[in-house]
Amino acid sequence: MRCPGGDPQWRALASQTIAQLEQSKLAAGATKGHLMDIMMAQDFQDLTGQVITRVTSIAQNLEQQLVQLLVDFAPTEVKREFDNGLINGPQINPTGQDVVSNQGQVDDLLDSLGF
Repeated sequence: MRCPGGDPQWRALASQTIAQLEQSKLAAGATKGHLMDIMMAQDFQDLTGQVITRVTSIAQNLEQQLVQLLVDFAPTEVKREFDNGLINGPQINPTGQDVVSNQGQVDDLLDSLGF
C-alpha cells in the first residue's frame, strides 16, 4: 500500500486545506474585531443615553424649581390670577348643544354608550 503523503494530489489537497484554514482564521479574527466594535458602540450608546437621561432630569428639576421660585415671589396681583381655581381648563358653553355640564349628564352619556 502506498503512503498518501507521497502522492502529489494529496500534497496539493493538504496545502489547499492549510490555506483554507489560514483564511478561516483571518476571517474569524476580522469577525471578532467587528463584534468588538459593535459591543463598544453599544456600551458608548448606553452611556450616552444615561448621560442624556440625567441631564434631562436635572433640566426638568431646575425648571420646576424656577417656576416655584417665580410663584413664591410673584406680586400678589399675579398670584391671584394664578390661583383662580378650576377655571384654567378649556372653556365651554354649558347651555350649548351636545355639551354635558354636570355629572348626571356624564353618567347618562356613558350609560347610552354601554359603559
